Amino acid sequence: MNRRHFLKSSMAVAAVCGTSGFASLFSQAALAQESDIADGQTRRFDFNVLQSMAHDLSRQPWSGAPRALPDTLANLTPQAYNSIQYDASQSLWNNVKERQLDVQFFHVGMGFRRRVRMFSLDPANQQAREIHFRPELFQYNDAGVDTKQLEGQTDLGFAGFRVFKAPELARRDIVSFLGASYFRAVDSTYQYGLSARGLAIDTYTDSLEGVPGLYLVLV
Repeated sequence: MNRRHFLKSSMAVAAVCGTSGFASLFSQAALAQESDIADGQTRRFDFNVLQSMAHDLSRQPWSGAPRALPDTLANLTPQAYNSIQYDASQSLWNNVKERQLDVQFFHVGMGFRRRVRMFSLDPANQQAREIHFRPELFQYNDAGVDTKQLEGQTDLGFAGFRVFKAPELARRDIVSFLGASYFRAVDSTYQYGLSARGLAIDTYTDSLEGVPGLYLVLV
């Protein structure tokens, strides 16, 4: 699976399903082996389930503002937030030898307050398992985060994810999705040639800008 195919297939499904609730089912050409870090209960998931969920969500009212984050995350400065790094040894497909793609997740915090739920999908049996947040997945470095406030907070979710391509499977990402609709991608020289929001609300008013939430399912 090449970078262009990955980006196109991800965006195509996100465009169909990506409003308040979930989105982004990757092409089955990515990797079929289940991730070691998926720890949730198995549940059936296929494209029909995806369509049904999107239909049901379209009929529901807006879920409101996200729940409050622990103070240690809500009060992060941009510099502190950027010092939080995902542990590359616990990447999504770290257990797959000779993999061509891999995925790491962004931490919630600072302005990224609404959780994005991540799922690992095994296309062989159409079973999905949620990947729950836990501090052990991250390296906090000099961020000053009080990890005791995060213990047991498995429903915090993530702020987004980024994708790496061999041979740079941990150093330079090729595409990032952050929040509900922001994404950016690199060109063949690893320069960011695309950066956009799929949807933003109230950008022309004096009130706060809003973006919808989503789910992400990683094959």
